[in-house]
Amino acid sequence: MITLYHLENSRSIRILWLLEEMGLEYELLHFQREQENSMAEARFKQLHVLGKAPLLSDGERMIAESGAIIEYLLDTYGDRGLRPEAGTDARIGYNYWLHAAEGSIMNVNTMELLLNRFDQRAPGCLSLLSV
Repeated sequence: MITLYHLENSRSIRILWLLEEMGLEYELLHFQREQENSMAEARFKQLHVLGKAPLLSDGERMIAESGAIIEYLLDTYGDRGLRPEAGTDARIGYNYWLHAAEGSIMNVNTMELLLNRFDQRAPGCLSLLSV
């Protein structure tokens, strides 16, 4: 049985979409973020020490990282026309966009999130970083 451990406001929404698009049966376990720091609640951290989402279990397998989960689901249950044929230019484009969010875009977003949180706790400190 596939189980998606879904953390609100996370990239696990990508996996929820894929499971629905593939028509796979799954169980959805929804987790909240802590109000004071927006981190995963403690019981989610029991599943993944860093509190990272998404997480997917399939039988004895526990898989983290949205790109890895997407590849696993498509490889294991068939791509059902969602992934271009290997060795084609379309597949190269598909792979680029599949991994661009994690490899390029999210780094910038994460840095902005952390710096904004830091500035809220120590106002004026961001101005020191721009010197």
